[in-house]
Amino acid sequence: SSMHFGNALVPLLERLVEAKGRSGGKELRDLGEEIPIELANACISNQGYLTPAFEYIHDLMKNRSHAGHVDPHHPHVLIELRGHLFDSGLINQVLDVMEHTHADCHFEFVECNVRRKVDGVPEKSDVLLRVSAEDGKVLEDIKAKVRNLTDLIIAAEASMECFDGADAKAKKRKKGGAVVKSEEEQ
Repeated sequence: SSMHFGNALVPLLERLVEAKGRSGGKELRDLGEEIPIELANACISNQGYLTPAFEYIHDLMKNRSHAGHVDPHHPHVLIELRGHLFDSGLINQVLDVMEHTHADCHFEFVECNVRRKVDGVPEKSDVLLRVSAEDGKVLEDIKAKVRNLTDLIIAAEASMECFDGADAKAKKRKKGGAVVKSEEEQ
C-alpha cells in the first residue's frame, strides 16, 4: 500500500515543489491553480503556522497539560463520543467544557480513531476520554454539558455513551491494550 500511495503522489509532487518556489509567502488557499486542491487541503502547516483546517491542534496541545493528572482514587467516568467530532468542532467544545468550566476536572484521551473519507463521504470518528474530578457532582455536570453539546451540534451527528465505575473498567478491558491501567488496577 505504501508503494501505491507513493505512486499516487508522484504526479502531485512536481506541482507542489514548483508552487512552493513561486508562493512568495502566499497562503496555500491563495495559490489557486498553482497547487492541487488535494494538497492544499492535506497541508497541516504553511509559513510556520497551522492551516485553518488544523488550527484545532493548538487546543489539543494546550489540553495535554490536563493529561496524566487523572488521579485513580478520584471519581472518574469514561465518555465515548462518536460522530463528526473534528469537522464539526464538537471535540473542541467538549474539551473547552472540561478545561474552563471545572478547574478540578482532569481528562486524558484513552483512544482516538479518526477515519478517512470513503468515496468522498466523511466517516465518523470516535474518542474515548477518561475524566476525573474530586467531586462526583462535577462529573455529573460535565456529562450533562457534553450530552447537551452532542444534541446541539447537529452537524456532528454525534452519540455519547458514559461508563462509570465498574462499567468503566469493563470498557477499558474491552478496548484491549490501548489503555494504560491505573495504579489501583495494576
